[in-house]
Amino acid sequence: MRFLSLIPALYGLQTVSAALISRNFPHLIVPVNANTPDTVYGTKYEANIEQTVHTEISFDVPSNGAISCKLGFAFSLDPNIGAPWYVWGDSPFSFNISTIDRPINKDTDTWNNHPKPVYWVATVDVEPSGRITISGGYVNCWKGRPVQFLLYPASNAPGGIKWFELNNPLHGITFDMYDATE
Repeated sequence: MRFLSLIPALYGLQTVSAALISRNFPHLIVPVNANTPDTVYGTKYEANIEQTVHTEISFDVPSNGAISCKLGFAFSLDPNIGAPWYVWGDSPFSFNISTIDRPINKDTDTWNNHPKPVYWVATVDVEPSGRITISGGYVNCWKGRPVQFLLYPASNAPGGIKWFELNNPLHGITFDMYDATE
């Protein structure tokens, strides 16, 4: 009888199907740059992560029936869409996503005055081919309030990543909410 419970695992099937009930996109994307440490850049449509540039992101999370939540990351690789992104340096380029110690302020945050990472949430590896691997990413759902993170290099290796955030096609970082444990 126990063998029957292993069948889904043997074939790579999920025993519980979690339906996506809400996909949320950043409402703030705020770069901070070590080369201009006192410059306020405000919010942008693109994200940039390298040794001297980190990116703060904020999601306005809705109140709903979500049971589990996860950060996602994807690129549209369709050349006809023109969704810009590039990665350079050591391959893969890896960046961390962490919670932060204070709220983002798009009007005052600079390299010298920005939230610091507190808890690691995920590491994202991006190959020049566009292949993406995410380690971690599960977060509290924090329904009905802003949720904010800092994106920064996972190592001191040279390189970086830059992308223009789009919702259609899916291109960039998302806060995904599911009706069951994924």
